[in-house]
Amino acid sequence: KKTITVQSEAKLSPEHIAFLKTVGISEAINVKDNGDNKKFTCKGDEYKLYTNKDNGITKVVKIIGEKEWYVWTDDHGKWNVPENEGKYIVISIDDLNSQLENNAARASKNYKGVYVKFTGYISTIDSDGDYISVKGNRGDFLKDFHCRIRDKKHKEVVMNKNSGNRVTIRGKITDVGEIMGYRVQVDEIK
Repeated sequence: KKTITVQSEAKLSPEHIAFLKTVGISEAINVKDNGDNKKFTCKGDEYKLYTNKDNGITKVVKIIGEKEWYVWTDDHGKWNVPENEGKYIVISIDDLNSQLENNAARASKNYKGVYVKFTGYISTIDSDGDYISVKGNRGDFLKDFHCRIRDKKHKEVVMNKNSGNRVTIRGKITDVGEIMGYRVQVDEIK
């Protein structure tokens, strides 16, 4: 037997509406009840509000593509939702590394295959110009992002850079691991 989930029109409680305003969500329209969550729209973006059996909010997520990004969770407090630039999600190297340190399996599930844009500092340039390693602001124990360069124009950009130079990269995260960190296939480098 297959179970079919039926969405029904719903309303958010005044308490939920007041709470959403505290995390930057000013309106909730087209609310649908999905059982364990209420899906709604705010300014063209889709969100889900999850509650426990006592109707207390456990998390609020923003849906970008097929991924859910935390806006707020009861165990972490307010999170920053990444800005969506077309297909590229603006991320922070330091934030993603912290998530990798906390739970590599979850980081892999959340970010493998995602198109991202980030800014960091070059730590290593491959002698053939095939890859660079980029670190965030916290250069301490966190792993570098290993960025594979495919395009000839991108290799020329890399040839004019030095270790320590700031770069902004757009690309796709192709692999995530607790030892190797994040691997990115570069689409653009500036």
